[in-house]
Amino acid sequence: IQIFPNPTTGILYWSEIADDTQTTVRIHNLLGKLISEKKSAKGYTDLGELPNGLYFITLLGEKGQFLTTKAVILAKK
Repeated sequence: IQIFPNPTTGILYWSEIADDTQTTVRIHNLLGKLISEKKSAKGYTDLGELPNGLYFITLLGEKGQFLTTKAVILAKK
């Protein structure tokens, strides 16, 4: 599964998951603290409410199965 663009200015997309699949997006900081958890069936999420920095994005499938974890840089203009 690809998560892009990286770095991002806010909107983060992922591939290889059907757009209508309910995906749970967990966002952790560098210390591993859960910052946010969102659900999306659109194939993207918005990180715009977070400050610039490095985050770990974990995607979980509809049944809670682990899909991927990626490091993502948020660099808003």
